[in-house]
Amino acid sequence: MNLNEFIPWQAEKSSRSVTIDIHNTLAGGRTIKIWAYDSDLMVGQHVESVSEIDLEGKKRSAELKELDRLREKYEARGE
Repeated sequence: MNLNEFIPWQAEKSSRSVTIDIHNTLAGGRTIKIWAYDSDLMVGQHVESVSEIDLEGKKRSAELKELDRLREKYEARGE
């Protein structure tokens, strides 16, 4: 895993940030958690590489889910 690949991705837009948490496990191993976030989109995701980042897709999916929820809510009332 090349953590340096996240530097150019973040630098593309000032609204982007990357948080990397590295922890030792009790078994002697290590866990790495990477959080990619865009404050303009107000969405983030855990990833293992830059190629996995799809914040626009994640935002679109969340908006469509919310649209379906609102349709159900207001169509049930006949509004």
